[in-house]
Amino acid sequence: MKIEKIAELLEAEIHHLPVGFDKDFKFAGASDLMSDVLADVSLDILLLTGLLNIQVIRTMILMEISAVVFTRGKTPGPEILEAAGKAGIAVLSSRMKLFTASGILYASGMRNFDDEARLGR
Repeated sequence: MKIEKIAELLEAEIHHLPVGFDKDFKFAGASDLMSDVLADVSLDILLLTGLLNIQVIRTMILMEISAVVFTRGKTPGPEILEAAGKAGIAVLSSRMKLFTASGILYASGMRNFDDEARLGR
């Protein structure tokens, strides 16, 4: 799923989109605990989180995650946008709750990142 479609489905604002960003996301993960992201993520996913701080971007860089949707109406500030820009990370925000946003994406065909192992991909 392209980032523009994700933004449409989640009624999200795109705060930063790297030039030429054309990723097609098949998997997503949702967490407010970056330790869970560090422990569980094994492929480039779309990250959904209600946590809004620089640690999110640092975790994404470490795990090679290329896009984030901040939920619950949280809007990233300059520090987050600058770090994301340098790292080539797409940044969106949605007023939706984390559970609702995750459900909408799942119903639209996106799968949880751990479905990769169960589905044999």
